[in-house]
This record gives sequence, structure tokens and C-alpha cells, in this order.
Amino acid sequence: MDIGILSLSFSFKGYTFDNFLDSAKEIGFKAYELSTAPGAHQGTLQWDDKGVEGIKKKSSSLGLEIYALGGYTNFVRVTAEELKEEVKKVVRYLDIAEKLGAKVIRVFGGEPNPHIPESQWVDLIVKGLKECASEAEKKGIYLGLENHGYITNNAELELKILEKVDSPFVRLTVDTSNYYWYGHDLPTIERFYKLVAPYCVHTHLKDGSVKQGIRDKYISLALGEGELPLKLFLDELLSSGYDGPLCIEYEGEEDAKIGARKGYEFLKKYLSERECR
Repeated sequence: MDIGILSLSFSFKGYTFDNFLDSAKEIGFKAYELSTAPGAHQGTLQWDDKGVEGIKKKSSSLGLEIYALGGYTNFVRVTAEELKEEVKKVVRYLDIAEKLGAKVIRVFGGEPNPHIPESQWVDLIVKGLKECASEAEKKGIYLGLENHGYITNNAELELKILEKVDSPFVRLTVDTSNYYWYGHDLPTIERFYKLVAPYCVHTHLKDGSVKQGIRDKYISLALGEGELPLKLFLDELLSSGYDGPLCIEYEGEEDAKIGARKGYEFLKKYLSERECR
């Protein structure tokens, strides 16, 4: 099984896109999620047709698969026009993903909006995802809803959203650390891991610690250095038939190459031990 990395992990640390690719190749990664964050990789990414083709060629020349595109969406919008713009954004992501050969687009549900009753937040997320789903189905590209932020950081709610959207191409991107960041305890997180694993099409494998607190006090760490039951999640994921790359997201304080390499070695050891069981 291939091991992957998020390009965003390196972008946070000041790496240009070419620097990221060289580092990913050096460590041994075979796949990655490409960040679409504004200004990512010191502004060295271009999203016109020529720029997208350049990204694909550079990646291919190094043997790196662009498995996923890291999209940014917020369907909790006040007006129908605002929601329509979010759907258009996803359609644009789908066009880029198709040109790159990416299989997944990571999407966010949205964030709390004080101008919209809380009772409507989930309905708006469902509506937005439903409108995107038909385009995703046409292209055969998954939309992987991430447990990000404050609304969707609950596995049971995520599964309710999937049920309401009712599309085989709307599934989950599982961030192993976000549930802990939000404030769920470890027994709850173990339960969540078991619930979401069968619906996972993409991973953001992270570790962390709540020794100093949650949210703004949460400590992000390299895989294996925190308190999360990552091997439990990986066991559940692989037993569910997941066959994509295991993608790492690193947000710790060390240089990206150091943190990413630690994660890579953690996963290599895990996969080796799993083969021996």
C-alpha cells in the first residue's frame, strides 16, 4: 500500500511547490494531496490550463500520484446565490482534478453562521453537497467531506449527512486528529473511527495531544508521538477494504521534512507489522 502526504504540510513551512515535490520524492512518498489554498507554496502554483499541465508533468516525472485535491468550501451560506457560488467552486475543483487524474476532492461542510439558525446548518450542507454530487458522479471523482471545524466534527452527524445526500460519490475524508482537537475523549474517538472507516475515501493521518488543552491549546505532533489510537483506525480502515494511499498531514512545530519522515516511518512499520500478523 502506498503512503502519501499533503502538500499543505510543506506549504505551511515555506516550501515552494518544486521544493515540496523533491522532498516528497526523497522521503519515499508515492502520492499526495495538492493544496488549493490561496498563496500555497509561496505562490508557485498556477491554476490555468498551462499551470495545471505543468503540475501533472512535474509530479509524473517524479513518480508521484496526485491522489486528491484539497478543496475549500462552506455551504452554510445566507443566500441562494452564495450557495450557488460554492457549488461553482466545487465544479471548478472537479475540472482541475479531472485534468490531474486526481480521484478525490477534500471538501468542508461549513462553519457556524450567526445569521442562519443552527437548525438549518446541516440542511444547507446537505443541499450544497447534493448539488455537487451529480457533477462528481459524471466525472467519477469522489467528494470527501472532512471532519473539520465545528459543525462536522462528529462521526454520527457525518454519516447522517451522507445518508441525506445519498450519492456513492460523496464520502468522507477522515482527519484522525480533528475529533481530538474538537474535544471528544479517546473512547468516543475510538467509536468514531469504527463508524467512519467504511465510508473513508481519503485520509489526513495526524496525531496530537490535549495535555495543554483542546482547540487553540491543542498540540499537533508527528504520527506515533501523540495519544491517538492510530493503529486502531488503520486496522478498521484496511479491514473495510480501503485501497487508496495512506496520506499524512503534518502540522507540528518541526520542519515539514522531519515531521513527514517520522510519519512515513511510522506507517512503514505499521504496514510491515500488519503483514506479519
